Amino acid sequence: MVKQGCGLYPFQFVLVTDYVLRRASGFGEKVSGQQLKDLDFTDDVVLLEEVKQGLQLLLETISDKAEKVGLIVKVGTSKSMATSSSLLILKCNIKTIEQVQEFKYLGSWIEYDGGIVNKIKRRIAQATSVLNKLKPVWRSKKYSLRLKLRLLNRSVTSILLYASECWKLNVQLEKRTLAFENVCLGKILNISWQDRVTKVVVRRRTGQPPLTDILKQRRNYLVHVLQMSRDRLLNNVYGWQPKDGRKRGRPKHTLRRLYDRDL
Repeated sequence: MVKQGCGLYPFQFVLVTDYVLRRASGFGEKVSGQQLKDLDFTDDVVLLEEVKQGLQLLLETISDKAEKVGLIVKVGTSKSMATSSSLLILKCNIKTIEQVQEFKYLGSWIEYDGGIVNKIKRRIAQATSVLNKLKPVWRSKKYSLRLKLRLLNRSVTSILLYASECWKLNVQLEKRTLAFENVCLGKILNISWQDRVTKVVVRRRTGQPPLTDILKQRRNYLVHVLQMSRDRLLNNVYGWQPKDGRKRGRPKHTLRRLYDRDL
């Protein structure tokens, strides 16, 4: 018997969870002939289905298979989300799962419509909090500009750009992130708005590349995905197209087109 806290526990838990998910076959979305029904990371599992009835049946199947191996689905911490504004009522063990418009998965917020405006606002707020805590460092003359820039990139920029590989940026959002970066660089140089120093001068003094350039560089990981064989799921997901096409009124600017533009 392996108890929680034992070194074998994480490995055994992943094996059992994978066993349960594999028993629930015939569900999910077909992507280039492959069935995609779940995304899982340790005990965080996301179930995918096209229709409400299929998702309810998938949930019941997994709950039943899990109970047979000693696992249970925690309804209190489980959430449901539809990719539209329609009502989604799911039940597990007689209890109703709460429907949300957004949820946090692996430290990143996911919205029902795929938007990232609120996500970027949260990232800027978190990065601003760290920036203000380091105010004594920015004002100090004991530290060199190079050291301050390194600290900025490690402590502030890293928080802002967490999970930014999936950001679908437009011109307005790019301006917002660049404006925040200019505020950070101004604090490092101890420049106030009354000094009327242009952004060009700030860039020249710091030698810091714009965040938009860093975002494009971070997308280079996609090259490794595209170099995979065509039978790999990651490659198929990138090239997948919805069967019914894109709904009317959806923005023309997609994440895939953004990647194609930057690569």
